[in-house]
Amino acid sequence: MIINYFVGTNLREESMNPATSEFTYQTLDDGRVGYIAHVKFNISKVELDLIVYIDDDGLHYEVPFESIEEDEDTPLASMSLFPFFAATKRLRTPGYVMIPDGIGALIRVDDVKGKEVYTKKFYSADMGLNQTTDEAYLYANVYGMVQGVNQNGFLSIIENGAGNALLTHVPSQNQSDMNWTYVTYEFRSSYTQFLNQSQTSSVRLIQSHKNVFNIKQTYQFLVDGDANYVGMANQYQSYLVDAYQLERINTLDDISLHLDVLAAESEKALIGRKTFSMTTTEQLQEIINDLKNQMINNLDITYHGYGNNGYSYEAPNYTKFEKKVGSKSDFIDLNESIPETSDIFYTVSYPYASSSSSVSTKDIAQSISQEILEVDEAYYMYQIEQARLDLTTDYEAMQDYGVENLAYNFLGDALYTDFTTDMSRSESIELFKSLALVVDNIAVEKPFSYLWFADVIYDIPMYSSQQSKFSDTVPFYSIVLSGYQTAYGRASNFFSNERNELLRMIDYHVYPSFYITYEASYLLLDSGSSNIFTSKYDDWEEQIVSQYNFVNQGLKDVIGQTLVSREIVGLGLVKNTYSNDVVIYINYTGEAEIIDGQIVSALSYEVILP
Repeated sequence: MIINYFVGTNLREESMNPATSEFTYQTLDDGRVGYIAHVKFNISKVELDLIVYIDDDGLHYEVPFESIEEDEDTPLASMSLFPFFAATKRLRTPGYVMIPDGIGALIRVDDVKGKEVYTKKFYSADMGLNQTTDEAYLYANVYGMVQGVNQNGFLSIIENGAGNALLTHVPSQNQSDMNWTYVTYEFRSSYTQFLNQSQTSSVRLIQSHKNVFNIKQTYQFLVDGDANYVGMANQYQSYLVDAYQLERINTLDDISLHLDVLAAESEKALIGRKTFSMTTTEQLQEIINDLKNQMINNLDITYHGYGNNGYSYEAPNYTKFEKKVGSKSDFIDLNESIPETSDIFYTVSYPYASSSSSVSTKDIAQSISQEILEVDEAYYMYQIEQARLDLTTDYEAMQDYGVENLAYNFLGDALYTDFTTDMSRSESIELFKSLALVVDNIAVEKPFSYLWFADVIYDIPMYSSQQSKFSDTVPFYSIVLSGYQTAYGRASNFFSNERNELLRMIDYHVYPSFYITYEASYLLLDSGSSNIFTSKYDDWEEQIVSQYNFVNQGLKDVIGQTLVSREIVGLGLVKNTYSNDVVIYINYTGEAEIIDGQIVSALSYEVILP
């Protein structure tokens, strides 16, 4: 065990060893096989209880928050438990570490000098601590390690404390000859407090209170054919099925299609702003009927910008619908006319509030330096409990328009410490979940794993951060969801390499998505949606049908099935096997290839039924 503590604003480290720490323990007497230890660090004067036990679910360790004691002169900063667990020496044991970076990544064990340490917060950087990042997030509270592919491995799940945890991998020949991966739990941080508005004068301070959370980390061991990243994903899937009571997707004849539909936007006018429609309720019904006539019957539609002032300026006011999009009866007609195999989700931006809205500053979250949390000068971050109360009220009004389902376009990957409440990120996770559960049927955009119970998950990452230290990008995120949750990739309007992305969807078991409007996108040039440079349905209709059919032919036979094996059988050649014994070969190369005696055309795929 290693702890870090502060002396003034300087960080110090102390390890548990017989010379400077005390360790007493007793076996558990509550039916669990293990022990509870009391650990005392004599230099920092930090004390805590460590509980370690093993059961059918694996090896667990816990640190109850209430057991932690500290000296006010040497406050606790962080702790790392069993940092050398499963460490290996250089290349003596081949294998890799699986990291849920973006869709997933592997760091293979090698003997290359100069490789850098990988370290990243679980979920995302903490805006409450004035942290930002442009890299892909760690979307799940797990990591895994393989020591000999298809021999031995484990999946580690951070069951409690992930919101305040940091994942670190140290390659061999960096700090030592060892490859080691561990989790650090952060209880307190240092920060810069500016003393004037121009930020020319500042002082370094430390967080006054500890982040409140219990630690619980579990190691689930994998052997033989499960000792790989697919086995890790399926193990985590089983964990989520139990935790959220997930049910398998109903078997349909065809996959579904996701449409992001923009209803209205606004732009500056001589006085105030001018709101204009992009897709009215009647026009959306026309699009749905047109796709139905072309045999696309299963739709998940997220409808944006239906409120007054259009998409970029409506949040968080969803009680008044934009009349240029449709009357109250028009919205009711739209919702009642949706086919049984389709759903329409009305987008809400909670916990974001438009910076132009009239939301009270007392309802806005603050950073550790007492600054209002703001994103791109366009949105404020709500206090989560207030967001839940406001959404509950808004939803009651929205139901008068026939609204049943909601889509969250910011909630999924927004996790921050709100220092107006002194609630830790780990504690906030439960509030984020309660905000999502205001309604029964929800869609969430690229959510973290604590929201993977959503009925529809869209715009999931299709790549990792692609750092040089990564050896592979792997579809951990989508494998976990396959068979239980409907997952869509990013909008196909914006693909730079269409064929490669479509093959990737089939390889990763991800369904297609498009961002569409009825009107031409040039109307958006002076609006908050100016980044949408091509979206008119008439321009994209042929591509929507063509791309949908391409992916549907590849995945319709494995709807509701779990991926059990993914093999890289050659450069650019993949073999996927599902729980119903269907095999899909994917050829990313520019030439036809033979796999298991099966000819697979260039830039194509073949589905082999049992």
